[in-house]
Amino acid sequence: MKAPCGLNQQCYNKEGSYECRCQVGFGRAVAGLECTDIDECQLNLPCDVNASCLNTFGSFSCTCRPGFNGNGTHCKDVNECTLEGTCHPRALCANSPGTFSCTCQEGFSGDGFSCQDVDECSLSNGTCPAASKCINSPGAYVCSCLNGTVAYDGVCIPPVTACSPPCHTNGLCHPSPSGHQCVSLNGGCHPKASCKNTPGSFQCICPRGMSGSGLDCLDVDECTDNSILPHNCSSLAQCHNSVGSYSCQCWGGYQGDGFSCVDVNECLLPAACDMNTTCFNSPGGYSCLCTLGLTYDQGTCDIDECSLGWAKCPNVSDCRNTLGSFFCDCWSGFWGSGSSCVDLDECRDKSACPQHSTCLNTVGGFRCLCSPGFSPNGTQCDDTDECVDSTLACNNGTCINSVGSFLCLCDRGFWSNGTECLDVDECNQSSICKPHSTCVNVPGSYDCLCNAGFFLNGSECTDVDECVGMGKSPCDVRRYCLNTIGSFLCPCIQGYQGPNCTDINECLLNSTCRADQVCTNEHGAFHCSCSMGFHEVGGACVDINECQDNSTNMCHPLAQCWNWPGTYSCRCPLGYTSKGMWCEDVDECFSSNPPCRHPAGCLNTPGSFLCVCPSGFLTMNPYIVQLAKLNCAVEGVFSSKSSVYLHHTFLQNNTVVLVT
Repeated sequence: MKAPCGLNQQCYNKEGSYECRCQVGFGRAVAGLECTDIDECQLNLPCDVNASCLNTFGSFSCTCRPGFNGNGTHCKDVNECTLEGTCHPRALCANSPGTFSCTCQEGFSGDGFSCQDVDECSLSNGTCPAASKCINSPGAYVCSCLNGTVAYDGVCIPPVTACSPPCHTNGLCHPSPSGHQCVSLNGGCHPKASCKNTPGSFQCICPRGMSGSGLDCLDVDECTDNSILPHNCSSLAQCHNSVGSYSCQCWGGYQGDGFSCVDVNECLLPAACDMNTTCFNSPGGYSCLCTLGLTYDQGTCDIDECSLGWAKCPNVSDCRNTLGSFFCDCWSGFWGSGSSCVDLDECRDKSACPQHSTCLNTVGGFRCLCSPGFSPNGTQCDDTDECVDSTLACNNGTCINSVGSFLCLCDRGFWSNGTECLDVDECNQSSICKPHSTCVNVPGSYDCLCNAGFFLNGSECTDVDECVGMGKSPCDVRRYCLNTIGSFLCPCIQGYQGPNCTDINECLLNSTCRADQVCTNEHGAFHCSCSMGFHEVGGACVDINECQDNSTNMCHPLAQCWNWPGTYSCRCPLGYTSKGMWCEDVDECFSSNPPCRHPAGCLNTPGSFLCVCPSGFLTMNPYIVQLAKLNCAVEGVFSSKSSVYLHHTFLQNNTVVLVT
């Protein structure tokens, strides 16, 4: 069916009718029916002042101008000076709104994008004085005096030695009314540098705004973000670098000295905006907006009677604003002069609807309803072949189509109500199935199904013995199966009780095991056994002597095994300490109280220790005896228990000195 709306229009369905509206980006001309493109760039749209508006078919786009970036509705200046490679390394970059400029530094020439060193020495010897040689350097030059002359006041003169004491090497003796005086020289410093005398030497200092060793001074670009001498321009100003200094210029829309910038209120300027508009000042700019009730159209602020509600149009019409006026556009399905819209009864025309249909007038339109047995086909109603429609065809029967209708011839087991084949429910006959079975109706027939717990045996339903006929017991391991007619039961097996067949703890009964046994409960049973360390001998629990068999105890080979009722213990011998079942030798020599007397040395042995006397000593408990070489004869008998010795002996600090 052909679309009822024209080009660049959208069709909106309404009950019994439709409405044609212009698509977004299109509008109707004055009293026109066609929808044409709206040039949004002629309207007051939210493009930035630094953006270009491009009208497109049915839309528009805002694009930031070169030198700015953003989404078009908000454009921000691009500071090209922060981008690498914008200007030549020997050039100064100056950013401005939407653009930038490059200027070669002093001592270089070019367009800023390409800078070459100026050879000042090729220009009349670089303005160097006579008797001097011009030496070129990148961006500068120096004048070196020849033949032993020295520079003084822009000229090269022979050195004067009449000063007393003689001048320093960086000074020049110069005659004056009061006699010869030593005058300091620039000492080969850069022309823009100052020469500072120091004891035994001198120092070249570049002026503020320049940096370098003093022999070579280069301009400092204060306008860069990482400058060693940052500028003091306002955040609303553009910094412009110059040799040795910089300047600040307020952005467009701002005024001031660059160090302080304030917004310019353009709305205070005469003729900033046209009549019928209101001027709105904004930081760095302004905008002109049509006053309330006016819309911007083709360069003029027009009164939109439709949006203000001044136009009185019927409810079934759309108000269309025009330049200087408006009109009421009656909806489709209505007619009138514009001040009133009346419903059009399309059903008066007998040819409005096709054959086999009924015309139904609606407010603002009409509908053609096909008669029963017919279906719409474009602009006409064709007979519906119900026999090919899977939702209408006779199921379980044969469909015969007729003009505007159909007939069903039903299969066996079904009955016809004219247009449907309905199933016959044979199960309504109570005696149709045998005992222990249930009748189940199925389309066109029925089935006799044995009840649960029965199986078909010939034509009879016989009880199923679930306890033997299922391959495995239907009961869990704590129950046994008991067959019943049509079903089965699962009672608890021995050792279990209760509805959930929980285990019986036989160990809670005092008479379960002997007094010398331990009862251990198990699933459905119990077990009597001797305690650990005992074994069954002749109907009684007898202690196991683990010390009789090394395979039954874990004692250390040096330890002594002690048997106890039901267990055993291990005791380490003297000189050893116990580490669990293990015996570890005690090192007596490392005890807090050394066991040997001075000067004897301690020697640890397994389970004990030895005190070893040094050369010249012998042991006489409890003393250490020193042999004194006096070539004396020894007389008498020594007793270790005596504190007094006969003849040539004496006690000295608990050490017996034996004189020989």
